[in-house]
Amino acid sequence: MKTKLKDNLPVIIVVGIALALLFSGVRDLTDKDHVKTIRVDMCKSVATVVNTYMLIIPTGNDHYYFGLDAESGEGAYIKASKSWYSKNFDAEGMARDNKGVQVIGLLRRPTNDKVEHELRDRTATLRELGISVNSDYVVCMNYKFGAFCKIALVVLGALIVLSVLLDKGNRIPRKVYNIVFITFFVLFILVLFRYIGY
Repeated sequence: MKTKLKDNLPVIIVVGIALALLFSGVRDLTDKDHVKTIRVDMCKSVATVVNTYMLIIPTGNDHYYFGLDAESGEGAYIKASKSWYSKNFDAEGMARDNKGVQVIGLLRRPTNDKVEHELRDRTATLRELGISVNSDYVVCMNYKFGAFCKIALVVLGALIVLSVLLDKGNRIPRKVYNIVFITFFVLFILVLFRYIGY
């Protein structure tokens, strides 16, 4: 019994990771309780985090903003792309649309210590000005993309395993395997280092 468990341990670990990714992706897409919607009239950059793999390979930047609904005095920290900001706000941080910009995202705790400290410092100043904001959570606007990446990673991995198991006659060209494996690896790096915690 112990030998069988030892022999199957790598398979059990891989299946466990795959199920965790699949569950996490589906949960993020269906979790309506932690989705926040806020209309933002003003928005300012708070922090930018440069992400790297093994301190060498850049995997993209995370941009954090503070958005304020001037009418209600409610604010929120937002994690969004630089292009989203430049598309919706002018150089002074005012919304280009007179009605404001609707922000919809999943509430997540900041995953970077630098960002967490920066948000806490800013929150103290904002509260002194009478602005209501919670520094414990960030509104992550890219949560759907991250969730789809997790699900796609599991599906692609399952297809690779099934094709290897079912292709006894080696009818699938090696080139196809290489392309699929490279896609799987790139998606794996993306999910592991960019979207596990968003």
